[in-house]
Amino acid sequence: MMRGGSAVTAWARADIRARWVSLVALGLLAGVTAGVALAALGGAVRTDDALDRLRDRQISADAVVFAGQTGQFDPDWDALAAAPEVDTVAPWALVFGTFSGKLAEEAGPLVFAGTDERFLHDTNRPIVVEGRMFDPVAPDEMVIDENVPAELVDVGDVVPFHAYGPDQEPGEGEPTGPEFEFRVVGRVKTMNQFLFLTEGQVVVSPGLVEQFGDQMIAIENADVRLVDGAADNAALERTVTEVIAPGTPVLDLNETARRVETTMAVERTALLTLAAVVALVGSVLVAQALGRSASAIVDDAPVLRAVGMTRADLTVASVLVHLPVALVAVLAAAVSALVASIWFPVGVAGRVDPDRGLQATWAVLVPGLLVVPVLVAGAAAITSSLAVRRRPSAPVSDQRGWLARGRAVAPLAVGIGTTMALRAGTGRSRVPVRPALVGAVVGVLGVTAALTITRGLEDTLDHPERAGVVWDAEAVPLPDQVTASGVRRAYVSDVAAVDGVADTAIVERALVEVEGAGEPAYAVRPTGDDERAAIALALTTGRAPAGEGEVALGPATADRLDARTGDSVSIGERAVSYRVTGEVLFPTDVHAAFDDGIWLTPEGLEQLLPPPDPERGTEVARLVVVRFDEGAPTDATVDAIGEAVGDRSADLYPASPPPELTNLREIRTLPTLLAVFLAGIAVAALAHVLATSARRRSHEFAVLRALGVTRRSVRSVLNAQGSIVGLVGLLLGVPLGIVLGRMAWRVVAERVPLAVVEPWAVLALLLVVPVTLLVANLAAVWPGRRVSRQHPATVLRTE
Repeated sequence: MMRGGSAVTAWARADIRARWVSLVALGLLAGVTAGVALAALGGAVRTDDALDRLRDRQISADAVVFAGQTGQFDPDWDALAAAPEVDTVAPWALVFGTFSGKLAEEAGPLVFAGTDERFLHDTNRPIVVEGRMFDPVAPDEMVIDENVPAELVDVGDVVPFHAYGPDQEPGEGEPTGPEFEFRVVGRVKTMNQFLFLTEGQVVVSPGLVEQFGDQMIAIENADVRLVDGAADNAALERTVTEVIAPGTPVLDLNETARRVETTMAVERTALLTLAAVVALVGSVLVAQALGRSASAIVDDAPVLRAVGMTRADLTVASVLVHLPVALVAVLAAAVSALVASIWFPVGVAGRVDPDRGLQATWAVLVPGLLVVPVLVAGAAAITSSLAVRRRPSAPVSDQRGWLARGRAVAPLAVGIGTTMALRAGTGRSRVPVRPALVGAVVGVLGVTAALTITRGLEDTLDHPERAGVVWDAEAVPLPDQVTASGVRRAYVSDVAAVDGVADTAIVERALVEVEGAGEPAYAVRPTGDDERAAIALALTTGRAPAGEGEVALGPATADRLDARTGDSVSIGERAVSYRVTGEVLFPTDVHAAFDDGIWLTPEGLEQLLPPPDPERGTEVARLVVVRFDEGAPTDATVDAIGEAVGDRSADLYPASPPPELTNLREIRTLPTLLAVFLAGIAVAALAHVLATSARRRSHEFAVLRALGVTRRSVRSVLNAQGSIVGLVGLLLGVPLGIVLGRMAWRVVAERVPLAVVEPWAVLALLLVVPVTLLVANLAAVWPGRRVSRQHPATVLRTE
């Protein structure tokens, strides 16, 4: 007689040789599942630090000082650089002119030029993704960022440009400055393209300003890198007020980064969810297959016991058989994780990530690869140990149960199919029905939640007013059209008379001090003789300010001040106390986020600010905002307004949604991806249980055929089984999916932030019911054909 140890290894080797193909397939299934989960988890980790890695790679600036906004055309950058909180000052200039070709058809990206080699070298050094960087001494070379559409201009193109002369106002008449033909030598990735220049940026060589700066308009601003990053921004604002000019806007790029961090946080959460779902659902399926494989030793247990093997020996033998499964799983997981890493991160984070491509996230991959073989071996050990100890169970009687009562009144096929869907059975005819039921619920839940979230996204993108875009166009009048209390009546009347214009209002903007920090302040004035403006800013909570002592805050400002509705805040140099009436969103602004600022009544703003004084930089900026009739074409209506006001406008443009809103477009594929995966898992689980039923319960089907049940009725049994599984998924998955989808959408909306409207995808959800039942019945077609074609006599004789 063989010793226990020899018998264990001998049986393990024989079993591996006999079914090595299925063992390899099982290892591949486990490995690919683990690899996809690890790739999604690694994508979440890389999403979390993508912006930081881009910031470090580019030596990114912490702030932008817009000296040109206060008329400082020769700022003292050396004095700013000498401040203790400042690490680097990199001046650059805005160059104004007109393009020829396709760029002339658009508003065109702004033209940036370094005034020396510090810009894009000592700070904000771009990553070249195509072509090369410009020669810093060549005045005719240009690079473009990734946001500039290739159909407008691309690497290798030559772009004619005519600059405005030094004595001209930008946009007034034909340019009189020098003419150039810029050669686009490269396309680059920059932080600015994600933070505030989302429509594209073109940057020309410092050689342009060096050689031709005195012959054209070149308004200087500067990127600033701080010693302690965001912590020094308040000190920088004080220094800028002292050495540049009071009221000079300072854009905090660390704060502005919220524009993409919000979207990336949603993407990270989605990837974590995807990783968890893949790991959980995949583990159920793999564990099911692994359990059946590990329990196979039970068939040989009587013989093996006869040669002296104990229950412990049987468990060890089963584990040894599955060691190759663990090895294959580790290799497959490593390869799958590396290959799948190409597609992660996704959305905005995928564009931000400076290292996107085939990547090994070692902090995730190494622990994951160590856990995989432990889980495989552990599952094999537990399953086989339980299997060899399990005693044959007696058939479960249901003669008095609710299932039996249902079968008594239901058609034969429906009754039997319902029993097969809800009862696993016993012995060799046992079928794992729970994974199919759980898979159906999870699949329907995932699809329903994804449809709900997607509806919320689409509804918000269709209604930009929920992100603060409450008008359709903005007209900026020239200074001679602005009065001490508004805009000339003739200008406003000409705008209001244009076909397609429904409402107009005058919006005032000024920089004010709010508890020690500079904030944009807005007021909305009615036009004509109206008492109240026809257009109001978008509230997320509370109400609009109605008196001189009331104010509404942007959500970011409210968080920074730790102020909520009913609280009081101090505003202005005199620290006047204002009561907070609500939270509000603002028009998108290159100098501030759409959730940052304060909303006052016109009287409240007048009371707060001193009379306009150019030297103090407190002059109120005014623009006329326009809301169109429903269905009015945007471009045609804007053009008509331009013709109506003629040369009385400094600028005219359609309202732009904030980057936070447009970035939401990037995450629309994530709910769909998750829903497709969960639906696939559900279909696979259902198809598996139906196929298993057809195979393991062939004896029962043969008995039915022998008793005179038709082939069609036998097929109907499996159709009923699939339909019941689908109905269970619908009854539990639809309501849970709606609740989960709405909760997820509220989290997204509050984080952006947006005005929250509960999504309700009625039409899409109505389709879930018939589609689920259709898929359930389609999954039963092949197993049904199999059982209907078998010969009852052959099956019964074999049994």
